[in-house]
Amino acid sequence: MDEFAHQEINCLDSAGNCRIKVGDLLMHIEGRKVPLKFQATSANRSRLFQEAGIRIIFRILLEPDWLNLSYRQMQLSTNVSLGSITVIMNELLESGYLLKTNKGKFLKNKQDLLERWVVAYNEILKPKQLIRRMTFKDAELRKNWADLKLPSDIYWGGEPAANLVDGYLYPELFTLYGGTMGDWVKAGLRPDDEGEVFVYKKFWSSVEQSQVTPALLIYADLMGSGNSRNIEAAQRIYNNELQYLQ
Repeated sequence: MDEFAHQEINCLDSAGNCRIKVGDLLMHIEGRKVPLKFQATSANRSRLFQEAGIRIIFRILLEPDWLNLSYRQMQLSTNVSLGSITVIMNELLESGYLLKTNKGKFLKNKQDLLERWVVAYNEILKPKQLIRRMTFKDAELRKNWADLKLPSDIYWGGEPAANLVDGYLYPELFTLYGGTMGDWVKAGLRPDDEGEVFVYKKFWSSVEQSQVTPALLIYADLMGSGNSRNIEAAQRIYNNELQYLQ
């Protein structure tokens, strides 16, 4: 409807929202909800914030232009089936998060989508990615955690990543993404079921230029902690690194 209005095309939807201009007469109604029978089914709606949808939305929030890739290209970069991609893209459109025009696809209601994705990521996807908990071999290593010699495909997330980005937050709990037991032990960690280091599988395909996760994931990790100091640090990340989603 926004696109029709921009092109000065009269329009009316099934709920009674409309923008009709005839001569000097303008009728403009918006905000009325679409009747339930026209909305996505609860089964389809739930797919948007289940595992496959969380992976796809992560890529979209990370790089909104990714929306204009072919579904085959999306599949290669997320390892999500073509069928699931089709369902999720349709659901994004039906839920008001996606605008399709003759110039391409664009993300709408970005802040709302980000907030819902953060909740779904922390409740559904992140717990499945946990490999195990570790601890530092000694107090000196913990004190100098940033000097750990980690392979290039292992990334700091959460509190340590926030510290490396702007130095504001000193980590108490440590998050790592990627690697093997051999990598972690060689770097100076050891298994500990009560340890302060949480190691997760790397679920995205891009290669980062530094040894921290994307700012989007740092933000999600911090917000998911429920810790007030972490939430304050997350707001700094949001203001400084995620302006394109505001």
